[in-house]
Amino acid sequence: MTIEIKHKFQSAKADSGDGSLVRPSNWNDSHNITLAAQRLLGRAAGSAGNAQEIVLGTGLVFDATAVSLKADPATIVTEASITAALGGSVGWSAATVHALTAVTTLKELDELAIFREEVTSGEEGRKITADNFWQQMKWRTWPLGVVYMVDQTLTGAEIPPSSTTETVWIMLSAGQTGAGLFNNGKLISESVSGSAPLVQATAVVSFTGSPMNGAVVDLLNTEGRILRPGASSGVKQNDAFQGHRHLGGNPMSIGGSNGEVEAGGNYERNTYSESDGTDSGSNGTPRVSNETRMKNVSVRAFMRIK
Repeated sequence: MTIEIKHKFQSAKADSGDGSLVRPSNWNDSHNITLAAQRLLGRAAGSAGNAQEIVLGTGLVFDATAVSLKADPATIVTEASITAALGGSVGWSAATVHALTAVTTLKELDELAIFREEVTSGEEGRKITADNFWQQMKWRTWPLGVVYMVDQTLTGAEIPPSSTTETVWIMLSAGQTGAGLFNNGKLISESVSGSAPLVQATAVVSFTGSPMNGAVVDLLNTEGRILRPGASSGVKQNDAFQGHRHLGGNPMSIGGSNGEVEAGGNYERNTYSESDGTDSGSNGTPRVSNETRMKNVSVRAFMRIK
């Protein structure tokens, strides 16, 4: 709405015929407010008081009745264009413009750095790109304690970083705690016992700042153990075969006794033997191994601990 300034008291008297006098209509009329060019009406002071003229900030202009940026926001993508949009030279040090720094990693979850696509002398910042953002964020989106599994034989398959700069991951394999190996400085008290298929392998998380410090983790890759949903977490089971019975036939007795068959004066006894499974004639050759297992493909398991 249009701003109007009038006296609080409005006269109801009719005007007289003398135009040289201040008449009731003059008293009741709106007042004119005069400002310098390119100014806003407001109050910059930190306390209540009279209205003040507010100067437009650098890089702003009046566009009809609105205040707009001098430059099209879509074109503000480089240091030069930002400087131009702000109306002149700007200090681009990391101390004065925190977002535009040479930092290429995220320092806190609530802080987003500007990633550099290339390094050019004299430049201190680059616009952020979606590719760089997701490259930094993809491993942070995994919750702690969740198992990440990957088939490393697939072209382009990615494993979590072994470094501890941003997130901290462990490979759920024994023998990886030595210098330069994936779990170095992250796991202690590694224990491996038993033989295939009943290998037992565990280790203890030990990394400063990890909420999982002291937790005992199963080294699934070494154990060859799969994950199975259940009513309670952490319950371990070895492979098993469902209990069942085999029904056998009774010995035949024809003219003889004790399972003997009488035939032309010669005696023949029924015998029983055991062997690996054989082809039933319709289901193919049975597969035999040292464990009972489902059809599967091996993958490598990892877990985020910080």
